[in-house]
Amino acid sequence: MNENFYINTQTIKERTIIKTKSFDFSVVYINSGTGKYIQNQTIDIFLPHSIFLLSKETELSITPTTKIVCTITEIHFKSNLLEDRKTFSQAIQFLQPFADKINYCTCLTLSSANNHGIYPFLDIIANEYQDIKPLSLFIIQNTLASLIVYIARIYNLTTFEDETKKVTTKANLIEHVKTTIENNYSQQISLDTIAKQYYVNSSYLSHCFKKKVGISLTDFLITTRINQAKLLLLDTEELIIDIASSCGFNTIAHFNTCFKKLEHVTPTEFRNKYKIRSRTFL
Repeated sequence: MNENFYINTQTIKERTIIKTKSFDFSVVYINSGTGKYIQNQTIDIFLPHSIFLLSKETELSITPTTKIVCTITEIHFKSNLLEDRKTFSQAIQFLQPFADKINYCTCLTLSSANNHGIYPFLDIIANEYQDIKPLSLFIIQNTLASLIVYIARIYNLTTFEDETKKVTTKANLIEHVKTTIENNYSQQISLDTIAKQYYVNSSYLSHCFKKKVGISLTDFLITTRINQAKLLLLDTEELIIDIASSCGFNTIAHFNTCFKKLEHVTPTEFRNKYKIRSRTFL
């Protein structure tokens, strides 16, 4: 095994622990199968064509669904494998946030269209590594860098207009998500639908959002809807049931519950109290 690089494809039928060991990064690709994974006390499901990106010293537990066999490909490598050539700078830029964290993992799921694009990279790397001929690091380096850039572009985690383009941070992602909520609060959106829109794992998005904003994505969505409802209660004569519907609530009961939880009064009490007050100061 090369000290800077290792690749392995295996079939698993039971819980399997994947470790980055002495490597800096790992890419774990789910060729087939479904199941659940556990990492850093987070439990979630994975689907075929999911990709896990792991930082150093990370343990990832993968358990296939009962009676379903999973095939996975692991690629482990050290950062210096890609640091000796300037042309790999785009891949290094994407990986740098991972290098700054210990025991960090994110899960992404490829669409069927993008999935076809990833196989050539995996095949080239695997064939080169397993071939009886002397291993060519040049082929592995170039293919691995291309694979990393390909993954990054799919998920808009970075853009590559030029070599100096900055990696999109989690903060950028959260700002985009907040804007999406503020512009679409009246629609039937949720954590899961937004996560799919941005091609990220829902648990990962939930964790990042709460850490950045201070409240959960679901609470932010509800607060946005209630704030808009408050404006409509004071500025219009619309029926409360119509206001609830226009702000994205499926039932009046849910709207009333959420409203009272945030404002400590019912929508009707809020309208009567503050609408009268606003007229007093006119």
